Amino acid sequence: MEYNGEHKPINKFLPLVSVCILTYQHQKYIAACIEGALKQKTSFPVEILIGEDESNDGTREICKTYADKYPDRIRLFLRSRKDVIRINGSNTGRFNLLETTKAARGKYLALCEGDDFWSNPLKLQQQIDFLEANSDFAVCFHSAYEMHEGKDNRISNGNLTKEVFTIEDLAKGNFLHTPTVVYRNVYKGIFPSWFNRIPVGDYPLHLLHSNHGKIKFIPEPLAHYRVQQSGAWSGLNKRESYLKKINVLAVLQEADFNEEVKKLLADQQRKAINELLEIELDSNWNNFALDLKNFTEKDEELFKIWLSNSSAPQNKNAPSTGWKNKLRNVFKR
Repeated sequence: MEYNGEHKPINKFLPLVSVCILTYQHQKYIAACIEGALKQKTSFPVEILIGEDESNDGTREICKTYADKYPDRIRLFLRSRKDVIRINGSNTGRFNLLETTKAARGKYLALCEGDDFWSNPLKLQQQIDFLEANSDFAVCFHSAYEMHEGKDNRISNGNLTKEVFTIEDLAKGNFLHTPTVVYRNVYKGIFPSWFNRIPVGDYPLHLLHSNHGKIKFIPEPLAHYRVQQSGAWSGLNKRESYLKKINVLAVLQEADFNEEVKKLLADQQRKAINELLEIELDSNWNNFALDLKNFTEKDEELFKIWLSNSSAPQNKNAPSTGWKNKLRNVFKR
């Protein structure tokens, strides 16, 4: 539902850029996020879309206040928790993302989650100037200040040594933060069916859009990205985090990417599996055996690799000798 209807001043012109702010339970942060979008200085029309996912901490009321104050700049969408899409048993913001991007009318999409914010008023102007002048690019991103609660900020992507990337680079691992990206709005909110089965949205979105052109990097921190324990990844324990990453990479390999991209995603998945198994081999034999069994049901070669591994587990609860034979008995191989 679009708050205050569709006859506001903002609905009467066609924007070049649609800013999509997705928010849920961001009462402490949402004002700074909206202010960062409002302070953008541009030579082109911009609409700010806020997808508010029925927070109960005061976030919704703050969004309404801003929408009432800026009917010429903000379109607020009030979501209902009954529409939430659950993936792998967990609530997600996927419905809010899909519906908000579907409502976006701009040629370009700029994303910012409600706990992040843009700190440079010329951020959008820089990115859109580049994309308008370079039609072979589909994505533009920049570095950001990473905010860790209780720790000093650091600047992201300080290790990047070039400014032009391809989807093949991105398929080796994600290096884009959501509040830094601008995409060409090629999907209009209509994404492949597998998108509703993948537990995170940012990395798949980056890959989907970079499938339509090159990626430009601006090595200047123009936004702040918050890293906190309540985040989609940082609140997970190590095993859960690895399993989630492995699942994401498995679903991505179903996408309509070229074979090189699929191979790189598979390599990234195999690396994550091996890292997890190495940790578990030294710390939790039961999880190691369970996860190796599950992974090798789809990857027979992985089992052979681990049987050829000469290392022995260090955990006192794991068998100190004959662990490979134990594995063979577990797998009946």
